[in-house]
Amino acid sequence: MKAFSPGSITLFFSIRDNAREYVKRGSIGVGLVIDSGAITSVEKSSETEIIVNGRPMENTVQEKILKKYKINAKVNTRTYMPISQGFGMSAAAAVSTSFSLFYGIKTYYECIEIAHRVELESGTGLGDIASISAGGFTLRMREGIPPYGFIDRIKYDINDFVVLIIDKPIETKEIIKRKEYRKKIIKAGDRAMEFFLKDRSLKNAFKVARKFSKEISINESELNEIMEKAKEYGEVAQVMIGNSLIGFGKNDALEKLFEKYGEVKRLKIYESIPKLI
Repeated sequence: MKAFSPGSITLFFSIRDNAREYVKRGSIGVGLVIDSGAITSVEKSSETEIIVNGRPMENTVQEKILKKYKINAKVNTRTYMPISQGFGMSAAAAVSTSFSLFYGIKTYYECIEIAHRVELESGTGLGDIASISAGGFTLRMREGIPPYGFIDRIKYDINDFVVLIIDKPIETKEIIKRKEYRKKIIKAGDRAMEFFLKDRSLKNAFKVARKFSKEISINESELNEIMEKAKEYGEVAQVMIGNSLIGFGKNDALEKLFEKYGEVKRLKIYESIPKLI
């Protein structure tokens, strides 16, 4: 079986992971489900083998799903954005693996729950899978996945974005498990949600996201400097959690600016949901 899952970009968020049940844990926040994600194929095998982007890998979310359900298989995942740069590739890998293994045997949200649980257990994310389950420009109002979590979708008029990846990956679990960052994220994230809910627009989401990223200060390399330079071309924000930026507006000019600093890609919002292919 083979399945596709879109990726997910979080613009700002607040941690909500104290519930006993995994389905009730996660984050609140705002983000974009993106058309670049992961495709995973699963083949029967006497031994477990995980291939990610052509390379054998160990201790992955794919392997953890197989171990949890005592399955041996060859799992081959291709991601279409960099891993550990805030594009939800771990989430997309978990979702596409879960769907490849179980969709048809289990329901849609049962497959989502499997992926969400493993993502939280692994520490690779909090809310990406909840967003991926809904698609579009997402507002995570209540943590967790349905029926416990609540993810709303917001109308948008722009669907062409420029992305810049400038530096080494950031491990999400290294951030969300550190007390000093957790406190900053919860405080800044709660305030960001308050500001955003007064104006639920794409433009305001990016403005709020810039303020959020400066308050939590996960990366203070060139990102703030580039965001300042990009102001005249449109709205730009840091991708959470990564050494990456996303922007929209005068996209050709943004792309030209971004090319001076690193790898540039174009993305669109993905309105649909994970599926077998």
